[in-house]
Amino acid sequence: MILLSKTLIITEKNSLAKNIASALKIGYKNGHYENDKFIMLACAGHLFGNKDANEYDKYKDIKGWANYALPIIPDEFEVKGVKGKENLIKNIKNALVDKSVTDVIHWCDGDREGQLIGDEVLFKFKNKKPVTRAWHKDESDKSLMEAYNARKPDKEYYNIYEEARARSEIDWLIGINATILASVKSGATIHLGRVKTPMLQYIYDREKAIAEFKPEPYFVVKNEKNIKLEYPEKFKTESEAHEFAKKLNQGRAKVMDIKTKDSVVKPPLMFSLPTLQKLMNTKANWTPDKTMSVTQSVYDKKFITYVRADSEYLATEERGQVEASIKMLNDPRIKFNPNADTFNDKKILVHTAHHLTDKMPKAGDLNSDEQLIYDTIVNRLKCQFAINDRIVATTTMEINVNDVLFKLSGKTVKSEGWGEFEKVTTSNNLPNLSIGDEFDVEFNVEKKMTTPPAKVTVNEMLDWCKAPFKKWTLDDVDENIELTQEELELIKKGVMVGTTATRDTILKSLITNKHVELKGKSYNITSLGKSVIDIKNKLNVSVNLDNTIEVEKWLTSIGKGEITREEVMSLVKKRLFDMVKLGETANIEKIAQSKNSQNIVAGCKCPKCGKDIIENQKAFACVDNFPAKKCDFVIWKNPNYFKHTITKTDIKALCNGKTIVMEATSKAGKPFFANYKLKYNAPYWNFELESFASAPVKKAAKKTSTKK
Repeated sequence: MILLSKTLIITEKNSLAKNIASALKIGYKNGHYENDKFIMLACAGHLFGNKDANEYDKYKDIKGWANYALPIIPDEFEVKGVKGKENLIKNIKNALVDKSVTDVIHWCDGDREGQLIGDEVLFKFKNKKPVTRAWHKDESDKSLMEAYNARKPDKEYYNIYEEARARSEIDWLIGINATILASVKSGATIHLGRVKTPMLQYIYDREKAIAEFKPEPYFVVKNEKNIKLEYPEKFKTESEAHEFAKKLNQGRAKVMDIKTKDSVVKPPLMFSLPTLQKLMNTKANWTPDKTMSVTQSVYDKKFITYVRADSEYLATEERGQVEASIKMLNDPRIKFNPNADTFNDKKILVHTAHHLTDKMPKAGDLNSDEQLIYDTIVNRLKCQFAINDRIVATTTMEINVNDVLFKLSGKTVKSEGWGEFEKVTTSNNLPNLSIGDEFDVEFNVEKKMTTPPAKVTVNEMLDWCKAPFKKWTLDDVDENIELTQEELELIKKGVMVGTTATRDTILKSLITNKHVELKGKSYNITSLGKSVIDIKNKLNVSVNLDNTIEVEKWLTSIGKGEITREEVMSLVKKRLFDMVKLGETANIEKIAQSKNSQNIVAGCKCPKCGKDIIENQKAFACVDNFPAKKCDFVIWKNPNYFKHTITKTDIKALCNGKTIVMEATSKAGKPFFANYKLKYNAPYWNFELESFASAPVKKAAKKTSTKK
């Protein structure tokens, strides 16, 4: 009997597997893609994660956070399977040991997290079969075939795996030690993280500056008669301002010069994910996570290149693909230019700017949000390759008032150029005057007060995370100011907060955890968020911007092979000992009751000890569950094996001995509804089926009547 040999393809998610199957002509059968050459299995994200502290032998007998001797540092990190993915793990394990499988293709996303997702599976199961790595730029058939044909040995990406693994372990070490230290010292659950805490600190510092701001008076000199003129400098005293106004009023105003200069305005840069998120926040009031989600969907449908773009430029090797996109768009107003400024290898960080694949959406392929993202990226590409230049005439008028020169300016568009694709407003409010014209003036003094700093906006936060070393102004944030080559080099070394792949999720978690609120386009810190930073600062916990940037630089160096993961972990562990030593000597007031009371579920008591039930981001738990672990009652909001999210109404019913209806799946894979109640199987709380039930009737939306 001849045993057919097959290649196992491991992908990061099902949507990628589907697109690879389309490119490689792999059919679908028995719940996965397979033909006589390939068998393809999707991980659906991470299949393994770091074990919790109490799952290590050295910590398993410790009850309650207060009993840990910090810092918690495993001798060797161990991983465990992600709950709910047991079948996926089993299927990949079986495929790796299948004798018909001769080699493996690691085909997860082309970034450090994708490298970790695939490699952690291969290392966990001690795979000995040859592994190649396919690294794609987008999910079009053409790009995927190019990635398949350009595969390299997976070992060439080992440093990237080590970088990702270090990131995972460092975040675990810093997060758990800082969180336990702060929680035990304060008596409340205080979650601290390597990236999210500096973000929260940035908002906290701005709010503090606003609260402590003391307005001061200043005076301006302005004329409202005939023509509006205002002297640009401010005066500290009213007497100085009046003296200056008196001088100006001794003469008439005269137009000394009028000059007009035409200039070619460069098109806006291509989109990275952060700049796309900024525009969508300005244009449609979208949050960063919504822009990320919608862009991901357009990417999954194979219409745009890699979603987590971190650069605003294209690589020279992409000229052919971009030229094909220009032809595909078939717009007589644009023409491909191989020497366009947008092609610049020196300006690229890791992933090039968003651009198009060779697939154009047809009617119905995209929903309204997806179409908006696609059109926005298309229009930006058209801006770069517009045939006509955008020409703007700037007129400057100089007016002399008693030897004091005032300058007025206005802009007029002479040629729209790329402005046909992205509308830009220009203003020309210059008075209808000619050189030599004179007019009377009447300058007056106006008292004004200095204003506090502006709140941190979504766009400012995105810019700050990308380049925290830069002093961003409001104009920079609004206009997408280009970074210098020197600034880009700093980012390449890791001088940043988080990555394009994580920032939107972390910002969303700050809102979900009620540390900040997003009102309009600005972040407001909550009382809980203030308490977190106050406690962090009092403990001198080193979860701050400088340490975060240093870790990012270390991670970048691991990826480049300049330093080993072991060397970095040694540095991090030393930091942990210093952090704990400093924090444990701090004296701070216990705040457990005042903070937990904000999340108490009214009318609900713990079925085990009778104390209050509190709600957090992921669960409902007894007030004595966090942080002391005196009571083990906790119910996760999204329990495994159920298609149901536990609400406050549900937890009240369950804690009072009643049942709730939830949807589950039978062993045969069929969905069903049943009545469930709580059952205690020490030390866990589970759901017990009482009886089968009908699907809940969804309430019909109320129709609004219109009078005829």
